[in-house]
Amino acid sequence: MAEALEINSDSKNGIFMLHLKGVITEDSKLEGMLPKDAVPACVVDLGQVTRINSYGIRQWVNTLKLLKEKAPELVFTKCPTVLVEQFNMISNFGAGGYVYSFFLPFYSETEDKEEQILVSLEKPRGSEDADAIIEEAKSRLSQPDAFVFNDIEDEYFSFLQFQKQKSLSAQVLAVL
Repeated sequence: MAEALEINSDSKNGIFMLHLKGVITEDSKLEGMLPKDAVPACVVDLGQVTRINSYGIRQWVNTLKLLKEKAPELVFTKCPTVLVEQFNMISNFGAGGYVYSFFLPFYSETEDKEEQILVSLEKPRGSEDADAIIEEAKSRLSQPDAFVFNDIEDEYFSFLQFQKQKSLSAQVLAVL
């Protein structure tokens, strides 16, 4: 049985904060993500989402449209690789929001080990910055020379092209 999705919310300096944990499926109660009243911005922490199925994707996209109406500035943090793939494949998966931080997958054949490194985008960057982003993250690995990026660069970073011209408000940056 899949781990049910938990949705917790709070407010930090006037910013609506969401924390999701578990699996997003057709049984997820995503309407629990919506604030009661309009807010200037919403930061969605996805760091503990482990999986999303096709029915969950449909629910997610529909709920994010409603969330965007209540929170015009949407920011996603700690996006696991499973959700980075969705941001890349489904054009409206993020409802026009900004992916602030996401995990990069690395693999070492000699160690037979995987590692994930969290990358934050303090300033907008494009997919042409992929090599620099990978090298910065790789330097933080336990043994940088033993690891390689474990995905297809052009595909993994394609979501960046849609947010290259965006910037985050000072209010949101203060809570990140």
